[in-house]
Amino acid sequence: MKIFKELYSFDYRLLFLVFWIGGMIALQIYLKTKTPNINTDKAKIPIPLKRGTLSKANGIIFGKKGKHVYFSPITEEGHVFCCASSGAGKTSALAIPSIRSACKNPTTGTCFCIDISGDISSNCDIPNKLVFNVEDPNTIPYNIFSSIDLEPIYEIKNELLEKLAYLIMPDLNTADEAGKFFLENGRSMLCGALIAYYHQNLDFVPICQKILSTDYQNLLYDIVNIGNADAIRYISSFSGANEKNSAGCKQCMDGHIKLYATNFHMKDALHRPRLNEPCITPDLLKSHSLFFCIPDAKTDLYGSLLGLITAQTFDYCAARPNGENPTILFLLDEFASLRIGSSDILNAIRKYRKKNIRIMILTQSLIDLDILYNDKIRDSILNNTKYKVVLGITDPVSQKYFSDIIGQHSVPELSTTISNTNTSTSYSSRKEYIVPPEDFGKLKSDLYVICDNGSFAKYQKNFYYKYK
Repeated sequence: MKIFKELYSFDYRLLFLVFWIGGMIALQIYLKTKTPNINTDKAKIPIPLKRGTLSKANGIIFGKKGKHVYFSPITEEGHVFCCASSGAGKTSALAIPSIRSACKNPTTGTCFCIDISGDISSNCDIPNKLVFNVEDPNTIPYNIFSSIDLEPIYEIKNELLEKLAYLIMPDLNTADEAGKFFLENGRSMLCGALIAYYHQNLDFVPICQKILSTDYQNLLYDIVNIGNADAIRYISSFSGANEKNSAGCKQCMDGHIKLYATNFHMKDALHRPRLNEPCITPDLLKSHSLFFCIPDAKTDLYGSLLGLITAQTFDYCAARPNGENPTILFLLDEFASLRIGSSDILNAIRKYRKKNIRIMILTQSLIDLDILYNDKIRDSILNNTKYKVVLGITDPVSQKYFSDIIGQHSVPELSTTISNTNTSTSYSSRKEYIVPPEDFGKLKSDLYVICDNGSFAKYQKNFYYKYK
């Protein structure tokens, strides 16, 4: 009889344990269905992209699923920010497929493309393509003075020359007040020199050579002797100024124009057209796609030149009527190397949507923008982009930024404490990243697209060479 009682007691405890475990499982399932899940909520927001075949798509190609690609038609609005470590595919999976698709019909789409190493232009067989290659002696030259030469009003010419000085010496994240002083006053010296020598019919490179080969005193004397009153007004503040400060301003200016004055490629690459030769100017974007190529190893050397050309083209687009065709796609690879002034990029990304301008900024990490500008300007740039594309990043700051944008969701937790005399259960929830930061460093053949309407999606990378 004692044996039967022990078996009965054991079976009772075992049955109770089975029911208790089942109840806990059922409760967990119930909590998961009742707890708000941001991931589920966001999944219900439609991502504003079109789906189609690669041959029929006409726009910015973001990625693919199966046989379909997901794209934004070139005629729609919305800038793009792409963050990708070196080798993650921003050129092969995003830039080249997008230009091939968006610019195959010049009446609807053309492009302005910063082409590091020439890989993009050589793999984009599109109509009306012109290539500027800074180290090719036979390249089609770029005319920095084109818009100024076409302006009939003398006073406006001088305004444009002043603007050119700002583009050559842009406002960036200068660390100290002394640096700002030398930049601002060096820019005034450059304004005076550009106005004085331009109206003597010198071209851009000869002007830079003349400035660099002269010390600050003789440069100021020469501008005064030319007698251009507008030029003299820009340098009047140097009269009686501290010689050391004036020399520092000249040194700052020289640092910004040294490339144009000393690099032997400049005389072939930058000049007014000679004897009716073709010349690249921003207004060609009405019907042509323009590619600006530099060697991959020389972005530090030529980046400021490409930044100057980009900013001049932004100025051309600023005067463009709203809604004018074709849509112009600016693809700015290795953006941090361009050293575009903060006001120039902010104006472009904030104001040019209605002018059928779409900007694609490609960079390796957010820190690149912080170094070039500051975190507030970086945030303003990102807040004005409709699409953010992540192809693979290892920088922890960038990883966390994009995880924060996608957001977190609530994960239910059930805690149970069992003692000899009592069992207690507590219910809670904790927050988890929908896409953990470290996941952005593990993307191989995949990418994420994050949209400004709160939606996001994961696609496969659409490498162009798989469709040759």
